[in-house]
Amino acid sequence: MYLRRFYTRPVKFFKDITFKDGINYIYAYRDEQSKSKNKNSLNNLGKSSFLDLIDFTLGADFLTDKNSRLYSAYELGFLKDITVYLEFDVNNSAYTIKRSFDSSNTVELKLGNSKYKEFSLIDFRSELSDIIFSREDYAGFYSNEWLRRLLSFYITILKTKKKEYPDPFSYLEFTNELQLLQYHLFLLNIDNRLIYKLSNKVVEIDEKKKLVNAAVKNFISAHQLKTISDVEDRIKQIKNEIEEIREKVKSYKLASSNKYNAERAIELTKKINNLSFENFSHQKKIETYNESLSTNLSIRLSTVEEIYNEYVQLLGKKIRTVLEEAKEFRKNLVRSRKDFILDEIEQLQKEIETNNTKIDALDSQRAEIYRILSTASAVKNLSDANALIINKEREAGNLEGQINTYTVYSKQVSDLHRDVNKIESDIIEFREKIRDVEFEFYKIFNSIYQEFYPLKKDASTFSFSIVNSSKVKSKFKIDILKNPERHGKARNRARTLIYSFAVLFYSMIKNYNAPRFLIHDGIFDGVDKIHFVDVIKLVKKHLSPNFKFQYIVTLIEEGVLTDKLDPERLAEHNKIIKEAILLLTPDKPLFKKSY
Repeated sequence: MYLRRFYTRPVKFFKDITFKDGINYIYAYRDEQSKSKNKNSLNNLGKSSFLDLIDFTLGADFLTDKNSRLYSAYELGFLKDITVYLEFDVNNSAYTIKRSFDSSNTVELKLGNSKYKEFSLIDFRSELSDIIFSREDYAGFYSNEWLRRLLSFYITILKTKKKEYPDPFSYLEFTNELQLLQYHLFLLNIDNRLIYKLSNKVVEIDEKKKLVNAAVKNFISAHQLKTISDVEDRIKQIKNEIEEIREKVKSYKLASSNKYNAERAIELTKKINNLSFENFSHQKKIETYNESLSTNLSIRLSTVEEIYNEYVQLLGKKIRTVLEEAKEFRKNLVRSRKDFILDEIEQLQKEIETNNTKIDALDSQRAEIYRILSTASAVKNLSDANALIINKEREAGNLEGQINTYTVYSKQVSDLHRDVNKIESDIIEFREKIRDVEFEFYKIFNSIYQEFYPLKKDASTFSFSIVNSSKVKSKFKIDILKNPERHGKARNRARTLIYSFAVLFYSMIKNYNAPRFLIHDGIFDGVDKIHFVDVIKLVKKHLSPNFKFQYIVTLIEEGVLTDKLDPERLAEHNKIIKEAILLLTPDKPLFKKSY
């Protein structure tokens, strides 16, 4: 694709633009009139907006969030009733694109002198993509839905709020590495089928994982079950309950069985209560026995003797003798009784333990009967039983369906991972097969690199590599100047210049269908100005009647390079003014006024 002419109808903001071979400047500078009016700013004059107009003819979106500059200009009335035209050649065939801002969702296209054919914006993109990029002999995968993604490599226009250049590999925002890689391989005419397959598999895996997670979330929220194991246990429990009900229905003994179970539960409760009461009685006896053992039976004999001595002399001594004999008798009696009480306490404790064991066994029987009664509580007749079975079967079926869904999706994820492993293995073999292609491109890339950095002898300017890292899904990587920090703050601009020209020249040398132009907006802002001279020299060196290409670039007037840096005065201000296809000044912005 080679650009010919660009214009608007009616002619309103600029004369018809004729693109030429080599560099096409869109140049903003301060003319004498601007200087006299103290208008010094070269911002917001319309350099980027002019490129937006070209991109508009190539099917760019016309939305406030996608192209705020043009949309604002249209809202302000600058572009009302304006139609833009772009003429270009592909394989010696001349085409013209016609698109109006008032009806931006339709685009007209014609071949040569034929009549215009109208397309919806979507269909136009497909048609134009096939014209520019379709290759009959390409072994890889290509889609005519890729127009805007592929053109974005050749056309870099800075957004309003984003002044930094993107990484040359990650030139598309919000695009993952696998998608980017399949585009880069296509741009280099290298078979991208493995990467395309891998990209689709990864997307499928992500989608299936979402379905798996949704299935898990569904039965957790609906049934208060936390794990797959809980769901399977619940299914078994429901099926067991269904079998119990069916057995009762089958024998027609629902009512009598429930009555028997109820009577049996009452009987067990009575036994449990009797044993519990017996334990209570035994415990009270033990407490009484323990109290009797602690009772104090001691008598102060001297006190008794003194009382009786007050009445009759010698009577107190006689009473004391009798009491001593009685006390000794009492001690013998208590000693014998204590042994008896301890034996009784031991026997009572054994009976309590035996009763507790019986109570536990009876309580387990009663709990099972209560469970059966709970299940059968709603079963008052055969119709109730059948309704309960249906409800429980529905619940079990629902859970089993969710388990089956989970299992199917999980297996699909596992199968996809197996496919991915196979593709990754094939990619390693593929890497070996394209070493010759890699070397051919490397030579072009490295020669351009030397034009910019003749004193730097980097061994790793460009390469394909296999990466065994979970962070790199493709396992295949394109390395563009591995150490970009060595190329200054504007490293992405320098890397973009080198890589873009390398891809452009490679496509021309190999003569496959692709654009024969590059459009860079503000790429020299913040770059060492010597690189601007390097680009001019690069273009002059390679441009010839048999090797024609176009480099469209926006530029602003800055400091003049010294003769030492630019001895041929290739970047001299007046020379650029003379060669520019569009000149803008503070006094003469693109739309006749700043906005």
